[in-house]
Amino acid sequence: MLLHTPRRYEELAPVIDQFGQEQNLSANGIYRLKTRVLTEGLNKLALRWKGSKKINLYSSLPNSDANPLEIAVAFSPRSYLCYQTALFWNELTEQVPHTFYIATERSGTSYKSAAPESFDEFELRDAFVKLPKEHPNVASFGEYRFVFLARAYTGNAGVESRLIPFKQVKVQIRITGLERTLLDCISAPENAGGIANAVDAMRRAADRIEIGTLIELYTKLHFKYPHWQRVGLLLDRLVSPTYAEKWKSHFGIPKHKFYLAKGYKLGWEFDQLWGVYYPKGLFR
Repeated sequence: MLLHTPRRYEELAPVIDQFGQEQNLSANGIYRLKTRVLTEGLNKLALRWKGSKKINLYSSLPNSDANPLEIAVAFSPRSYLCYQTALFWNELTEQVPHTFYIATERSGTSYKSAAPESFDEFELRDAFVKLPKEHPNVASFGEYRFVFLARAYTGNAGVESRLIPFKQVKVQIRITGLERTLLDCISAPENAGGIANAVDAMRRAADRIEIGTLIELYTKLHFKYPHWQRVGLLLDRLVSPTYAEKWKSHFGIPKHKFYLAKGYKLGWEFDQLWGVYYPKGLFR
């Protein structure tokens, strides 16, 4: 059985069942056929798992020839690539991905934006003094990592379908577009490789950002915290004062002191206009 593109057991089993039925095999015969195909006819990819999640992938190719992007796509047809992975394919970094962020939206659940009055300054500071938590579900394959994220329902806002080449193979993927990638990385820079990467991405995107799309997407994403202040600061410093003014006219005047990233430390600089603390020297 030739299968160059990795596939999950859940995809292979019905195909083998149908073939067995067409050959008039008994239930026991189909079971033996399935076992033989999966153990002798196909190679089970050598994935190492951390956390409770575990998905088996099969291919005709040896592990050394497996394409990491095809592996990332094979885990779930409903998922999409995002964060640091999406930076590369949106031309916002030159770093070729070795970590693939794979997101799946929870059906019908979404965050509700907290009202400004519900934010307590001390609670905000406490939340952003802490360092980001490690992701609980991660798979490794050679030098590559696959990070699995369960995200709030947005109707896959800002997600696009593309056919892209990677390691001599064209792969059909679902991935966040330019504006969605920027908003994701600014709201969670720890998933972008750090705040410096998120800032650099905004700088690289300066002449391609559609401010109307950015505003529309931000509204759809229902962020818990006022990340719009972060976006406004970066638009002001790196993109365009005109865009920053349009952003501010839509979201209003900041009512809270906020932070550009987690891991806040004394000595960070403060932008009075946007009410955001940021690491000293970040914009030099």
